[in-house]
Amino acid sequence: MDGNDLNDVVQLVMGGGRGGILTNLPKILMILQKSLINLIKVGTVSQISADGTKVKVTFDYDEEDKPLDTKWIKWATKKANNTIEKISPEIGEKVLLLCPEGNLHFAVIICSIFQPSYNNTGSSINTHTIEYRSEVGGSPVTDIAVEVKKGSESSYKIDLKKEDATYEVTLNNDTRFTMKKNKMTFAVGANKIEITDSGITTTVGTSKVEVTASEVTSTVGGSKAELKANGADFSSFPSMLIP
Repeated sequence: MDGNDLNDVVQLVMGGGRGGILTNLPKILMILQKSLINLIKVGTVSQISADGTKVKVTFDYDEEDKPLDTKWIKWATKKANNTIEKISPEIGEKVLLLCPEGNLHFAVIICSIFQPSYNNTGSSINTHTIEYRSEVGGSPVTDIAVEVKKGSESSYKIDLKKEDATYEVTLNNDTRFTMKKNKMTFAVGANKIEITDSGITTTVGTSKVEVTASEVTSTVGGSKAELKANGADFSSFPSMLIP
């Protein structure tokens, strides 16, 4: 026997002769039953490889209540060639295993199973929600939430929950749109517009305009002008403003 259950069946059938088949029938049926039972399994992710490409899954417990884990197995994804999508399973995630030939050594995670205990989004059936979470003190905490509402109140929302979260879109490493708490920046090369909770700053090369609730400051090269709520000061570049 080579350890592959279905191959074992073939050897019992082919090598036993007519009488041997009847003699081995109980064993053949037992192997086929085991293979059928193991064809699809529900388990919980127990370990993840360092690169996130393989996991171990607890699918049962022995008589001493010790977990029975698979070997390192792979997980299914939508795309895995030139175009890839990689969202690794997480420890504690409930998953569905497909085991070709009923052999757990060949198992592949084909999908995750929704757990009601993790449904704290408060979303309705008309809302598509994706939440990226991390564990803090053993409890899941949402870092990023993406919410798409359908129907009469259609909307698309990305919510960065963490204080130090950053949202960034980059085009050819030259054009960038970045959002942080109380700060938004749009940059093209060395030129940029920066908006914060205290004001707006526009930079073009070495020239800069800063606008706050109480003043406007314009800098061109080494010259600067300030316009304040209580008056203007153009003394730093008189050659430009005073004939």
